[in-house]
Amino acid sequence: MKRIRPCVKMLCLLLVAVLVVACSSSEEKRAKFFERGKALLEKGDLVKARLEFRNALQIDPKFADAYFELGKIDLQRGDAKKAYGFFLKAAEHQPEHLGAHLEIGRLLLAGREVAKAREKAELILAKEPQHLEALFLKASTLLADQDPAGARLILDPLRAQGHTEPPLYMLLATAHGQQGDQPAVEETLQAGMAANPGHPALRIVLSDFYVKGGRPDAAIAVVREALKADADQPALQLTLASLLWDTGKQDEAAAALAAMGSAAPEDERTQLQVAQFFLGKKELDRAEKTLAEAIGRLPKSFDLRFLLAEAQFRRQDLDQALATLNECLALDDDQTAPKILQTKNSLTRVLLAKNDVAAAERYVDEVLKENARDVEAHLHKGTILLGKKKGGEAVAEFRSVVKERPGLIQGQLGLAEAHVQNQELDLAADALRTALKTIPQSRDLRRTLAKVLAMKKDYAGAEEQLQLILEDHPEDSQAQADLGDLAFAAQDYADAEKQYQEIRDLLPDSPFGYLRLSQVYARQNRWAEATAELEKGYRRMPQSMPLLVALIQSLVAQKQGERAIAICQERLRQNPQDAFTHNLLGNTYAARQEYKQAEASFLKAMDLMPQWPAPAGNLARIYLAQGKQQEAVATFQDRLQANPKDLGTAMTLALLFEQTGEPKKAIQVYEDTLQAEPDAWMAANNLAFLLAETSQDRDGLTKALALAQKALDKNPNRPEIMDTVGWAHYRLGDYGKATAVLEQALQGDPENPILNYHLGVALVRNGQPAAARSRLQTALARPGEFPGRAEAEKALRELP
Repeated sequence: MKRIRPCVKMLCLLLVAVLVVACSSSEEKRAKFFERGKALLEKGDLVKARLEFRNALQIDPKFADAYFELGKIDLQRGDAKKAYGFFLKAAEHQPEHLGAHLEIGRLLLAGREVAKAREKAELILAKEPQHLEALFLKASTLLADQDPAGARLILDPLRAQGHTEPPLYMLLATAHGQQGDQPAVEETLQAGMAANPGHPALRIVLSDFYVKGGRPDAAIAVVREALKADADQPALQLTLASLLWDTGKQDEAAAALAAMGSAAPEDERTQLQVAQFFLGKKELDRAEKTLAEAIGRLPKSFDLRFLLAEAQFRRQDLDQALATLNECLALDDDQTAPKILQTKNSLTRVLLAKNDVAAAERYVDEVLKENARDVEAHLHKGTILLGKKKGGEAVAEFRSVVKERPGLIQGQLGLAEAHVQNQELDLAADALRTALKTIPQSRDLRRTLAKVLAMKKDYAGAEEQLQLILEDHPEDSQAQADLGDLAFAAQDYADAEKQYQEIRDLLPDSPFGYLRLSQVYARQNRWAEATAELEKGYRRMPQSMPLLVALIQSLVAQKQGERAIAICQERLRQNPQDAFTHNLLGNTYAARQEYKQAEASFLKAMDLMPQWPAPAGNLARIYLAQGKQQEAVATFQDRLQANPKDLGTAMTLALLFEQTGEPKKAIQVYEDTLQAEPDAWMAANNLAFLLAETSQDRDGLTKALALAQKALDKNPNRPEIMDTVGWAHYRLGDYGKATAVLEQALQGDPENPILNYHLGVALVRNGQPAAARSRLQTALARPGEFPGRAEAEKALRELP
């Protein structure tokens, strides 16, 4: 062996010393960052604490405790997904980190992954059999599986050993409740309160137990007693206010909340809690008053203004909501600050409600420029793209949303809708099934999946989803109605009748059941039963316009005009200024060819509501029915000359020109109207439809599509505009897009004969004869003329 020379030996010793000092220095730095982070976390400064833990990880990327603390911060922030990721990292780098395994188990349980949560509890207990929180976690999983006896095998010995932790009593109370032992529930919670006099959660749970047991006074007494011992408990104060409110003692509740707010006038959180209470009770005036006064004391608060804007939004005072949010923009000069970006997201929501899509999109783009991962901005962007019928681009936006926030139902629904709009029904169904694995309790997701399956003609699959909703929520009238609609679409009229009868009996004061039953009877030409059902509903709800219209139409169809006239006249005796009923009466007279009386009724309706186009259009039709074309044109030209901004008169004059075979004059009226009133979407829609019907070249049809799309951007959910867009696509030869848009339009007006006719012929060209037959039969089911009836009859005859 060679001897190491003295100089080499000295060099090695120096190198070892340097490494030891460097390692020691790194560990010390890591420890300092970590300890500073923990101290900041105890003070509630989450932002600075996060930075310190991040600094510790810069030194040691495998530092499990830093990942664990970051997970705790995200839990406090309400971001369970990110917290879960940090806890996984902690457990990965330190498999013995029991705290990380415990938090993972709790999050799994919250996500209803009960078996996996129990595995985590058992992993901890294998190492520490008496680990109290792991025992609580395992008991919780057993209760989640409705196994109270198994849970008590864990919990009873702990109580016998003298444990007095609040979770022990709450879990035991749950177990007794599942076993139906209500006295034991009460005794357990009272014992827990005695052992933990300063713990508000036990008192809140006991008060809830009393409320559910029909003992509200006992619940109030429990909370009042707790507040005597510690008046500064916001959770208890809010619980007391809620109990008082729900037992009809609103003034006492308001007084309790006023005292709560007065005790902490400059505490933002307290003021928000009081206002949120009022908002939850739909007491918008009180919420706004609370917030306005708090803003006066805390003028720099973003959050108070956010909640005030929400109250104004719910009141539909959109301009005031915009004004409140614009105040927020002036609170910080840094337009890239998180609160400013949140303000812009809130502004986007209000602007979309006002149909100001261009302004909304500007704010969305500004947010995404600063933060490309902003979930709310991507959600808004996807919504805007859906409104523009850009399903493919919307898919990408909603995928960004569900990737970051898989539990956000609006994102999952938006993704499915984008796939549907893009004619990707299989992908829509797959997306919804995936979402239900994350959010299995969501009725909206399951209901939407049923609709998508019905669009795929998978009626059995759709029914299965709706039955799953009803298993958990037997009172869900919407699911019941959807089952009826499903049976109706499948032409299973007996089942549809049964479902709608159940809806009618369950909700006797809702027009829905009566209207749907009448449609089932009408489809089978059982007109007497259809009318009887409508009369039954109308007698119960004479204020319902849908029931009134359907009843009058049904009576007229059965040549029972005298009865229809009597109903209208009785309504007018009670309210002579009812323009709607005057118009309906005019239609009834017109159907009986009693044109003089019809003219008087329509003129009265026009005088009462000059801007409503319906009576003017009806008046024009009876002039044409009598061969008085020139008289009609002259009448409406005079009215338009007297008031050039009378939209109803302009629309009617254009329709007159259409009906008298002068489409160029009609087009000119529409174009003049749009020049005077650029936002007159009805004129844009009618002009687009006329161009789609009459244009013989692609330029005219392209212009029609552009006009209709512009109208649809301003009114995203109107079936008549979607019909025009779909018809323009049809005339351009794009039958796939036509079918998709028309199917969407039909969801808003399922029995509309024109919509069914248009969809029927589009389905013919799209190679779907069976579906086309169903739509054309629906279009022709009711008696009476509509534009295209002859073409619908011809298309039905020519189907194989």
